[in-house]
Amino acid sequence: MKSVQVVTRWTLGALLCSTACWGSNKVLLCAEDDFYPYSAGQRGKSVGLTVELMRAAFTEAGLDVEFRPEPYNRCLESVKRGKYVATFDTAKTPDRKQDYLWSTRPLTHIRMLTWGPAGLPQKKIDYADLRGQRVGVAMGYEYPAELLNDRNIIKVHSQSEATNLRNVAAGRLAFTLVDARVAHILINKHDLADKVAHYGEISTLPIYAVFSLTHPQAETTLAHFERGWGKLRAKGGVKRIEDNWPTLSQASLTQLKVE
Repeated sequence: MKSVQVVTRWTLGALLCSTACWGSNKVLLCAEDDFYPYSAGQRGKSVGLTVELMRAAFTEAGLDVEFRPEPYNRCLESVKRGKYVATFDTAKTPDRKQDYLWSTRPLTHIRMLTWGPAGLPQKKIDYADLRGQRVGVAMGYEYPAELLNDRNIIKVHSQSEATNLRNVAAGRLAFTLVDARVAHILINKHDLADKVAHYGEISTLPIYAVFSLTHPQAETTLAHFERGWGKLRAKGGVKRIEDNWPTLSQASLTQLKVE
């Protein structure tokens, strides 16, 4: 009878674990595959700033973590359905706030810059300046409510932020909003340095780790993450990891005059 009980409990535990964990000390997460330098897939592996932050936090909690790179919207849906225990790089927008368990603190902050064609007058572009203009947004990505809720701003949807920047350079869009770190990478990759320019920081979005409301291990995994994140912050590990990743210099962000 004792051996039957052991087998039954092991089988039940394996079923509950599903694809989200690989044993008592390993966690499987869904990671966005196209958001470099935060989270991206390279040769089947996840790399990036927030990938490193997630790994470091779970390491502090005594857990190993494995990442499965997938498209962002698929990660969100898979976590919602309980296929994965968590994903990350998610902004707490009203339409998503009730869909997940959220980390207490953000992993980092997205610094949204307004990008337009090079050569415009050097003034900061704000939401009022975007009214009546064609502004590129990437489908499924989070943007400030001031942009999304303003019907006078013409939102043009595309598959990626790279597409939006290229369309600005080609004159098909007036502006787009892209994070400073992401833009730094995309502009160099697509040779856009002389074709687009930023016109100031328009918003800052905190991004979080989000955990499933339906996966049976989610609350426990979130508790492990919170404990590890606290240890990582206390020893200065969060700042050290952030400092290793490129961004536009603060000096370049303060050169624009506000009119």
